[in-house]
Amino acid sequence: MSMTSPPRVPEILPNLGNILRCPACSGIVKNQGETLDCQGCGERYGISPNGQLDLRLKKKKLSQLALETNSSFDSTYNLQIEDKYWIIPFSARKNPEVDFTGLEVPVRLNPAQLSYFPKARKAGSLMLDLGCGEELHRQVCEHAGFAYVGLDIRHQKAGILGDAHALPFADNSFDFVLAIATLEHLRNPFLGIREARRVMKPGARLLGTVAFLEPFHDLSYFHHSHHGVNYLLQDAGFKIMAIGPEGDWPVLRALSEMILFPKLPKKAANILVAPLHFLHRLWWKLGSAISKSETAQERYRLLATAGSLTFVVEK
Repeated sequence: MSMTSPPRVPEILPNLGNILRCPACSGIVKNQGETLDCQGCGERYGISPNGQLDLRLKKKKLSQLALETNSSFDSTYNLQIEDKYWIIPFSARKNPEVDFTGLEVPVRLNPAQLSYFPKARKAGSLMLDLGCGEELHRQVCEHAGFAYVGLDIRHQKAGILGDAHALPFADNSFDFVLAIATLEHLRNPFLGIREARRVMKPGARLLGTVAFLEPFHDLSYFHHSHHGVNYLLQDAGFKIMAIGPEGDWPVLRALSEMILFPKLPKKAANILVAPLHFLHRLWWKLGSAISKSETAQERYRLLATAGSLTFVVEK
């Protein structure tokens, strides 16, 4: 009777071992073949039945979070502000760093978002796909020259299992981070976004999306308005490059595809709400012609009816 040999820690990337850390104490972990052992607290990590490196917390972790507050109004309330990072709707960058011509765009991204992808600084530059799911973004990230690292809390096809609230990486490890439809699924987005910033190198870029008027889905906790995402990013210390509503994902489309007609083909579901969408836009157009108030303008409509928001920041 043959005995099955124990699974061994996979070699996901040649240089990944230099940045792996214990998510509980941030100690260096040592590859023992079948496990990764923390040299600080002694915690031991292994691999999942699916062959994934499992660096999720083994027990509760106390994290301290200091937040600054005051009684002044949010400067984003006035939508006529001159801050150049507001893009309504979110549109493509004029001079993208990477040419994606001929490459299939992943279902969760669009060409406008791809235009903000940075080009890898050098061979072997690491990027982190935070909340990667089945790693749909691997091809476009590698096309930009990055060594891809995918992390998810539970997906069976993610390379690494980990918690965004306690990332198992050293400070200043990544040149680029993606967080597509991730923040709404964090129990504490203030902690998660600071963890993302911690593992980014100075000058590194973070591109993400977050739900606003999308319906509840897959254990979503906090959906962010434009005020919310702006405050979250600035509070974490990021330099904001761009924030805007996804022009091709208004609330009516999100509702039709995700909750109203979920088993219909997407095109058919959108056809069913097309008359309502037409009447909605017509009503707002008439209103903006009559009223010159801020809340009657097209900018406000796009922000107020966005299914999700896109943001691009740098450390």
